[in-house]
Amino acid sequence: MKMWQGNGLQLPILSEAKVELWSYLEEKNGDSTTIDGIGDRTVRAALCLVDPPGDDEADKLEWAQTMLPPS
Repeated sequence: MKMWQGNGLQLPILSEAKVELWSYLEEKNGDSTTIDGIGDRTVRAALCLVDPPGDDEADKLEWAQTMLPPS
């Protein structure tokens, strides 16, 4: 299992949170790809926060912002 790093500490809780978020979408909608309302959009934005760092950080942030309602 891949661990995330933060301040020198391993953070397996982020991996667990990611699994729980995907499971929530799967159970609620019957699949994990449907985006139906603000709840689903919020979960999708949260997934961007618990995903491990990579080359596409700017893309993740931009995508997360599209999931959140305008303020």
